[in-house]
Amino acid sequence: MRASVGRDSSPALAIDAPSSGLLLHSLWVSPRESSARAITRGTVRSVEEKPIAGARLSVRGNASTVTSDASGAFALPASPLGTRMLDIEAVGFQSQHIPINILSGDVAALNIELSPHLPTLATVRVTARMTAINERRNKHLASFLDDSTIARRRPGHIADAVRGMPGVLLINADASRGTFSERRAFASRATDPGTFGDRIMLGTPRKSCEPAVFVDGVRQRVTTTGDVDALVDVQEIRTIELYRWGWEVPQQFDAPTECGALLIWRK
Repeated sequence: MRASVGRDSSPALAIDAPSSGLLLHSLWVSPRESSARAITRGTVRSVEEKPIAGARLSVRGNASTVTSDASGAFALPASPLGTRMLDIEAVGFQSQHIPINILSGDVAALNIELSPHLPTLATVRVTARMTAINERRNKHLASFLDDSTIARRRPGHIADAVRGMPGVLLINADASRGTFSERRAFASRATDPGTFGDRIMLGTPRKSCEPAVFVDGVRQRVTTTGDVDALVDVQEIRTIELYRWGWEVPQQFDAPTECGALLIWRK
């Protein structure tokens, strides 16, 4: 949803609403021409009120990510005023995606509580899984590779398998960070044999980023897509789904990123 006042509007927001009754929620909209920004502070704790160190927090629309310290405290980078979505992730805890109000002046600190992650065993049969995959394929929102196509490509690594798919750029792991034009020089090596550690980027030559990675429907907390070969052997893959943009990713996959998602399904 979005809030709007005249020509001004908020970013896209996701707000949980009760199944019945009404929900009253205040949304703040900053004038489009305003350059005002504010820093938001807070703490991240567990349900047992213990501080969580190393939690990663980012405001959607702001490329910077901050990490909570040993006391769970954090300070978000200066962001435009208004209501925006905050994404919080921590190892061993369920991720959260909540709307926050970024306001100027003396405002109350955020108190964020994360619940422990409870891993569950997959009980879905392969036939049911393939049915769901085929249903998503029919919606034409993603690019797909099945095991027969992957086999014909004779990939040594997953980067080899996805080379040439729409919106894919491969960047050698040794590429230094810099301007996109500099990174494109490394991406041009995509015609060379793949090597372990190549980063898989999605987007366009003007804007690209690394997608969220899922294996058998479970999001993997990898530092970079260059680590994806450490998660699964390319010869074990039955299907690959590539969603180029975040809005294309199905809701059942928790991928709070504008970039999209790389879904890998094993045999």
